[in-house]
Amino acid sequence: YLNGVTLKESRAKKNGGAIALKANSIAQLENVSIALCSAGFGGAVSMTDYSALNGAGLKISSCGADYGAGIFNESRSRLTLSGSSVYLCEAKNCGGGLYHHIGALDFAGNTWEDCTAKESGGGLYLMTDSENPSGLNLTGEKIKDCLAEKTGGGVFLTDNDQSSYNIHSSILSGCTLQGNKAETGGGIYVDSTLVYLVGGEITGNTATGKNGGGVYVDSMKDIDVAGKLVIRDNTSGSGANNLSLQNGNFSTSKLYSGGLYEGSWIGISSTSGSAANVAKNISVYNAMQFLHSDESGRSFEYTDEYTVATPLIASVISESTSVAIILGGVIIIFAVLLLLIFRKRRKEAAKSDEDE
Repeated sequence: YLNGVTLKESRAKKNGGAIALKANSIAQLENVSIALCSAGFGGAVSMTDYSALNGAGLKISSCGADYGAGIFNESRSRLTLSGSSVYLCEAKNCGGGLYHHIGALDFAGNTWEDCTAKESGGGLYLMTDSENPSGLNLTGEKIKDCLAEKTGGGVFLTDNDQSSYNIHSSILSGCTLQGNKAETGGGIYVDSTLVYLVGGEITGNTATGKNGGGVYVDSMKDIDVAGKLVIRDNTSGSGANNLSLQNGNFSTSKLYSGGLYEGSWIGISSTSGSAANVAKNISVYNAMQFLHSDESGRSFEYTDEYTVATPLIASVISESTSVAIILGGVIIIFAVLLLLIFRKRRKEAAKSDEDE
């Protein structure tokens, strides 16, 4: 247990520049400051081998590492953090503020600012799998002005589950992401299943490449949105500025909803520039009120499987009603043709009578 301690300018070749937790060890830190520390894994703090850390009021600054310049957490360790700040930390690979590799997270009211990573996760790099002790829970986090040169300027979410489906969720509730930057997924890069965005604001983030200034959802991954959620005023190199869904022949991602509240605003687009797939559980009201196409001239069309942002006029149709509309159109066209033929014959008959 440490309270009110300052640790600075310490180094480790491998784990934990200032603090290294191993082999089921447990620590509680309150109002501890860590600065100018470095290591290969966890510039300030490293957690491995089922260890646990409960931190409150931590201040971690100007630390560096290959992975997890601020905090490195792996091997099913559990990290609980509240009211803390991590800033100006730099990772040579992934996780400027935090590198989390298969474990449990419970965060509330922390700030991650001005952190950078050469690869992914300028602020947070989060990996989960089906054997996690629990999901990832982030509430009221502020992630600002973080940079990843490739993916996930603010947050990079992925799963390490090549053989089985991830059964644990990653929940970001009431989080604020502003001013973050990456080539793809300026605010958040999603390469994981069961990701929930519940309320919060994702604004002013930038994708220097083509897709996902605010949020990018990768191939075959889905994302669920709920609460009062704002994803707007982000930018990218292609116009896929806000929430960008991967769209390909065999790689389509989808947007689901647990219920959006008044005040929500989500700009949406697809990587192909055609259909942005939105699952059918989103109500007509939610889609029309809260979802907005990033591409001008597009609106939303409902099908039995999902909603798509298309160049068509907004409508609500199902497979059966689609058939009815098509048949109805054919009947109308046939009726018009019959009317034209009938009028033509009447004119011909009238002219014949005049000639006689």
